[in-house]
Amino acid sequence: MRLRRLRIERLRLIDSAELDFGPGLHWLVGPNGSGKSSALEAVSLLASGRSFRGGSPDGCIQRGAESLTVFAEVERPGSGPGRVGLTRVLRGGFEARVDGQRADVLSELFQAFPAVVFPADTGELISGPGELRRRFLDWGLFHVEQDFYPAWRRYARALRQRNLLLRQRGSASVEQAWLEELAREGELIHGYRERYLSSLDARLSEVASWLLPGLGRPRLRHRPGWPADRGSFHEALLRQQDTDRRMGFTGIGPHRAGWSLGFESLPQRELFSRGQAKLASLLMLLVQVADFSAQRGEPPVLGLDDALAELDPDNQARLVHYLRQHQVQALLATADHSVLERHVDEASDVFHVEQGRLHRQL
Repeated sequence: MRLRRLRIERLRLIDSAELDFGPGLHWLVGPNGSGKSSALEAVSLLASGRSFRGGSPDGCIQRGAESLTVFAEVERPGSGPGRVGLTRVLRGGFEARVDGQRADVLSELFQAFPAVVFPADTGELISGPGELRRRFLDWGLFHVEQDFYPAWRRYARALRQRNLLLRQRGSASVEQAWLEELAREGELIHGYRERYLSSLDARLSEVASWLLPGLGRPRLRHRPGWPADRGSFHEALLRQQDTDRRMGFTGIGPHRAGWSLGFESLPQRELFSRGQAKLASLLMLLVQVADFSAQRGEPPVLGLDDALAELDPDNQARLVHYLRQHQVQALLATADHSVLERHVDEASDVFHVEQGRLHRQL
């Protein structure tokens, strides 16, 4: 997918803005607090319904306003131009539209607008909480495996219902029924994630040779969320049943799963330096983009909020070269004008951002 136009209304500092995009790299440059990240938040809201910076979506609504609106015109491979839009009403939820038609569920919007936005501290993907790594996997699966999202919803429903029964000490037979569904859907999710990680693992070495040369062969490891060496998820749930009843929640399963990235010369993620964690996170992001491109025929839109900060010039150049070489449409926010001097070329667009106003550099 390629983003052609983005219109933003009443999103944090941005009262109203309209940006046109071509292929390739687009730079959003301005001082801290000027509104660069808010422009990326608009992309994040269309792609996921949440800000990449976390917090409630209501927090994105401009102070004193009752709603925000984000609208995009896109070009989809094989299907031509499209339009997507999202309105968030203060304390009133979302309304989404895809090609002029109201979307019954937000997942219709997310499917039509594949984009991923990473915060300034991209290293959190490697060194941060496990929820971020699960979300990373599930985003990829949502876009490349059509049966994953229905299974994930069924699993989430079964987990909620079983946890409710565990807290309320409800009927044992009803709880057992939810356990059976939880086990069935959990095994499906585990299988999807295992295969997806294997697909990413197959692409790791090629991308790592660009971004992290010298660390040796990279390898991904998946932790399923239960001791899989002792049997199936169903068997593990049965063994865990008394503990779950005592604690009042389901303590094992795909909702506790995780993955880690290691290298031959740096096998444990706890040993990553801050700079290495950032590069390793960017590596995983680019691997996911490469896998998406192979599956869907074109990369997703990529947003990076100050991702080049703390990277030395050589690593900055490697990242920028990779994005150009693989024709990734990327929005790169930075407060560092020296980055532009090193990496902007005639094919790049530059938007200056100041106090919520965005202007294209001519």
